[in-house]
Amino acid sequence: MEDHDVLQQRVLGDLPGGAFRLDKEGRVTWVSAEAAQVWCPRIGQFWYETCFDPEAARAWFQSLRPGTEPVRKTFLMRRCSRDQDPSPYFWAWVYLAPDRDQGWRGFLVDRTSTEVVRRLQRVPAGFYIAQRDAKGKDRLVYATPGFARLYREGAADARLEPSVDRWFPDAGAYQRFTQTLRARPTHAALLGWPTEARTAQGDPLPVAADLAWQVDAQGEVVEHYGVVRDLRQSELFSSCLRDYALLVHACTNALSDARHALSTLKVPMLSDPFQEQTPARLWEWDEAFLRQELRRTRQPMLRALRALLRQAEERHLESIHLDHLRRYAEHLQQLHEEEEKHAPAVIAAAQVRIGSRILFRLQKLREERPRRGPWFSRDLLRGLRVVAWDMVRTAALMVIYPTEAQLLSLEPECQLFRAFWDARGQAYQRQPTLLTDALDEAMQGMADFAQARGVAWSLQEPWPREAKVYADPDALRRAFGHLLHNAVKYTWPLSKSTPPIELRLIYQERAGQPGWTFEMRHYGVPIEPDELAQGRIFELGYRGRWARKLYPFGTGIGLYDARRIITAFEGALQLESTPALTWPGTAPLRPLAASDEEGETPRPHQVSTRVWLPLWAGARASARVQHRAAPERQRSPR
Repeated sequence: MEDHDVLQQRVLGDLPGGAFRLDKEGRVTWVSAEAAQVWCPRIGQFWYETCFDPEAARAWFQSLRPGTEPVRKTFLMRRCSRDQDPSPYFWAWVYLAPDRDQGWRGFLVDRTSTEVVRRLQRVPAGFYIAQRDAKGKDRLVYATPGFARLYREGAADARLEPSVDRWFPDAGAYQRFTQTLRARPTHAALLGWPTEARTAQGDPLPVAADLAWQVDAQGEVVEHYGVVRDLRQSELFSSCLRDYALLVHACTNALSDARHALSTLKVPMLSDPFQEQTPARLWEWDEAFLRQELRRTRQPMLRALRALLRQAEERHLESIHLDHLRRYAEHLQQLHEEEEKHAPAVIAAAQVRIGSRILFRLQKLREERPRRGPWFSRDLLRGLRVVAWDMVRTAALMVIYPTEAQLLSLEPECQLFRAFWDARGQAYQRQPTLLTDALDEAMQGMADFAQARGVAWSLQEPWPREAKVYADPDALRRAFGHLLHNAVKYTWPLSKSTPPIELRLIYQERAGQPGWTFEMRHYGVPIEPDELAQGRIFELGYRGRWARKLYPFGTGIGLYDARRIITAFEGALQLESTPALTWPGTAPLRPLAASDEEGETPRPHQVSTRVWLPLWAGARASARVQHRAAPERQRSPR
C-alpha cells in the first residue's frame, strides 16, 4: 500500500481518512488504521452497504470497468460509533483505482471535518443533523463547532436555535426547503445547493449545502443531514464579486458617457421636428406621424438620386461610386414599397445607414471631378447632399431619442446595482441623519429618469425639516433610491397626462415609540397577493410576475436591499397593492398589451409603500413637544 501512503502524506497530509482495498465485486479486504478511525466496515462486507444510499453507491460501482482511470465520488457514509461523536454519518470523498490483482485500491477522506474544509475547500463550513420530533417539528440533534460559528456570526453568546425553521429568512423559505426535499425520492441528495439562511442576529447568510435525507411512507422528511458552506468567504465567490464589481463600474461609466454623447449629438442637428412630441417618451409617439416624417425625407432622396443617375446617362459618365449610388436607390425604393411591413424604428435605422453611405459616395464624386470634360452640375450635387443630410438627420434623431431614453433607464439601475456591490461586507456608519436630506438626494438622483419616463413627484405637504433618525446616511439614501426607482420604473403610463408619484413624510408613533413614516403612492404594475403574503417580493434576485413580463430588464435586488437596510436601523418596510381602473380625476390609464400564459392582461394597481424609522433619541424630547402642539400631523398613514 505504498501508493496510498504517498497519496496520504504528500497530498492529503494528516486529514482524517485512509486507504482500503476491495476485491473485484466490491467486498472490503483490507482497511488501514487511519481509515478505521472514521469508517468501520467488516472484512468481507460490500463497501457500499455502509453508505446512506447503498443502491445508488452499488449502481455507481458496478458501472466502473476494469482498466478505468482513477475516479472520485462523494458519498454519505456511516461513521464508526463513538460516545464522544454522536454523528452517525459523514460526507466522504472516495477515491478508487484498479489494482493489479483485478481488485480495487481505495482511499477515503472525511470531508465533513473542519480540517478538510479548511484545506480543500477554503470555505468556512459546518455539519449538522436534524430529526423530526413527536410534534412534527425539525429539531437540531447534532452540529459541529463550525456550524455553530456560522450561525452565530461572530456572536459567541448567541444561542444556537434547535428549531430548524429559525435558520431560514421566513416561513415561506422553510416551506420551500421542505417541499424541495419531499419532491425528490428517498435517499436522494443535493450537492452544492445554493440558498439563503440567516444568522442568530437575523442577518442574511448565503450558503451552499450538500444535503441528504430520509423520507417516511407518508412522504415526510424524518431526518436530514448537511454540510453548509458560507459562500461569502469562498475564494471563488469573492473573486467573482470583484470581477462583477469591476464590470459593473465599467458598464455604468460607459452608459453614462454614451448617454451624454447622444445628448450632445442632438445639438448640431439644426431643426428638430420631434421637440414638441415629448422626445423622452418616444414609445408613445404616433406611429403614423413617424412614418410620415420618414416618408417626407425619403421621397426627395429618391427623386434626387434618380435625377443624378439620369444625368449620368445623358452625359455618359461612369464611376464605381455611381454603381453604388444606383444600388442605394434600389434599396430605398424597396424600403419605400415595403414600408408597412417594418416598424418605424427599423426603417429609421435603414435610412440612417443608406443615407450615410450616399453622403460618403457624393464626397468621392466631388473629389473625382475632372478639370475638363462633362461632369455633374454643382446644383444637382449640392441639392442631393442637402436632401441626403436631411434624411439622415431625421432618421438619426428617431434612433437617438429612444436609445438615449433606454440608456437613461439603464443608468439608475446600474448605479444602484453598483452601490449594492460596493457596500458588500461594509459595516454601517450610524450617525444622526436628516431624513429629508436622504430623500432629497435620492429624488435628485432619479430626476432625469423620472423626466424620461414622464413621471412627476407630488409632495402632499412640505417636508418636516426636523425629521432626524439614527442611521447610515449613504445606506439610507440607497434604500430610498431603490424604492423611488421602482416607483418610477413601474408607474403605469397615462394616456394624455403625466402620472404623479405622491410623497409624504409624517411623524408617527408605533407601539409607543416615536418615529417618522415615509409614504409613497403610485399607480403601477400589480404585485400579486401571494408575493406580498409570502414575502417573496423581498427575496434576493426575485422579480414579480408582471414586473418580469412587462419590464424584462431588472436585477431583483431593490426591495431586498431596501428592507435589509431599513430593518438594520430598527425600521419597517410595508407594501400594499390594490386594483385600480383609472387615475382619480384624470385621464384613463394607457392599456398594456402584455399577458401571461393564460391570456390574462394586467390591470394597474395602486401601490403604496411605507417606511417607518425610529426617531433619533437626541431629538425625541423636542419632537414630542412640537407634535403635541400639531396633533393633525400624527395621523396614521392611509
